[in-house]
Amino acid sequence: MKKTLLTIIALWPLFSMAQSGYTYLIPSAGLTLGESTMVRLGVEYNNRYYEGWEMVFEATLDKSEDSQEAYLAGLYFEPLLFRKKDVLSNLRFGVLAGSQQQEFAMAAGAGIELSFVLKGNIILSVQQDTKLVFGADKPFRHGLLAAIKFPI
Repeated sequence: MKKTLLTIIALWPLFSMAQSGYTYLIPSAGLTLGESTMVRLGVEYNNRYYEGWEMVFEATLDKSEDSQEAYLAGLYFEPLLFRKKDVLSNLRFGVLAGSQQQEFAMAAGAGIELSFVLKGNIILSVQQDTKLVFGADKPFRHGLLAAIKFPI
């Protein structure tokens, strides 16, 4: 019995992972440089060392005459830049696909995210997002979004 208990205690670190298993539901909204409204809903899965993967559904709503309205879904990878106490920052790289002006659209996205951790593991976040939308009249789209991450 004693040997079994010592073996379990010795092997326990192999089965535990720091910060794995955190999953967040992320509603966010913001504006693009062209004054369009950007709305996004995402689900983020965090790995060890605060790296994460985020699945997103995004709508860019525009009421101008040269409408750049788009609906995209995709995946972002978010490696950690830095972490200090309750503040952390991630890079964001991803690909998205969907429709823009009733046509198929693909986009490559990149940006930076700055997050502040509150009690209850709720996170307030500011995200800068730049996308290259292939086949669009205005291929580059720059946006700034505010987000709240709720643990699920």
